[in-house]
Amino acid sequence: MQQGAQQLLLTLADAGWHSGERLAQQLSVSRVTVNNYAKQLVAAGFPLESKSRLGYRLQAYPEVLNAEALAAAVQLPVHVVATAASTNDMALAHLKQPDAGPAVFVAEHQSAGRGRRGRVWQAKPGEALLYSLAWPFDRLPPDLPALSLVVASVLVEALTDLGLSKGLGIKWPNDLLLNQHKLAGVLVEAVLREEQAAVVVGVGLNMQSSPKAETRYPATSLAEHGVDLSRATVIEALTTRLQAALALFADQGFAAFHAAYMQHDIVVGQRLDLDQQQLLIQSIDSSGALVAAAVDADTDAPNGELKRYVSGELSLPWPSC
Repeated sequence: MQQGAQQLLLTLADAGWHSGERLAQQLSVSRVTVNNYAKQLVAAGFPLESKSRLGYRLQAYPEVLNAEALAAAVQLPVHVVATAASTNDMALAHLKQPDAGPAVFVAEHQSAGRGRRGRVWQAKPGEALLYSLAWPFDRLPPDLPALSLVVASVLVEALTDLGLSKGLGIKWPNDLLLNQHKLAGVLVEAVLREEQAAVVVGVGLNMQSSPKAETRYPATSLAEHGVDLSRATVIEALTTRLQAALALFADQGFAAFHAAYMQHDIVVGQRLDLDQQQLLIQSIDSSGALVAAAVDADTDAPNGELKRYVSGELSLPWPSC
């Protein structure tokens, strides 16, 4: 059903009317199946119109992704679906298969996309990049918890090369900000087997609009800052850079990315809450850990004892996210 609905979207990408009979022939399915695909798309929020004697038409949709074209560009298998619960779940299922290799998974729409700590990442169809890369390592890499920092840094490089030159910052450990508003989130999930490891690198990037409700911090999108990029362009740039970065990370860990990451860090030197404990952030070390001193509640001064944190939820002062 997922692939069939995506093929229907691709066929309707010209925004013209297509009869049910003709669509059934093109997709090699029955007219009932075409209608079921259409119902699935409408239920997910796609602007699909149907009329008697005219057929089906896709209205005002920004871009329909083509898996074959993307695979040729990035030299990896690419799977694109119209709607999915989560692209990370698709990638995790892929990695459970014997001898699973690298692969990209993209959805036009997610019904249950997730961020860190079980948060939901939602976007209307076509308005965000909903992306996961499944990547098996030959051996367990050093500094694996810091991989989200590497991915955020690579995403900054990709967007910078595509023309977004100002206002980008990384909030440890996994958020990308644009002018102090959340633009993207990274979710890395690991599958460990003895000395081997595989990861799913999930990225949610606001392209056309940003969520306005049920968000923990103010959000933004590329379009809201006058940046007009196609999702296909970002997928190609990000995937190409991630392949090189993951190979380097496997050999050298976060140390190889530390200098580039720190150029966009926004937390060092600030007093911030980490899981409701106020800290003065001193540095991000070469393994990706946060180094900080707790602030004494009575004296409002750092206690001088430095501790390392490899995970946690940093809260920045509103409205900085």
